Amino acid sequence: MGKALSVTGMGHADIAAQLDFSAPAAVYYPGHTLLYIGHDIDNNLYYFIHAPQIGEKVCVTTKSDLTGMTYIGRVGPSTEA
Repeated sequence: MGKALSVTGMGHADIAAQLDFSAPAAVYYPGHTLLYIGHDIDNNLYYFIHAPQIGEKVCVTTKSDLTGMTYIGRVGPSTEA
C-alpha cells in the first residue's frame, strides 16, 4: 500500500478533498477500517465497502459526513522512489 495520510482533526471538506483523488483507498476510523470506492457528486455521497461487525456480511455503505476519519491509505503500489 502507498503512504498513509493522517486526516485526524480535519473537517469534512478537507477530508473530502483528499479522498477525491484517492479511490480506491483504505480509510480508517478509530477501531474501524473501510475501503473507499468512490464519490457520487450529484448526491454528495461517499461509497465504502466494509463489514459492520465481526461475523456480519461485507456490504456497501454510504457516508455524507467524513468527520472523524483518522487516516487515508492509497491502495496499490507506492509511487515513491
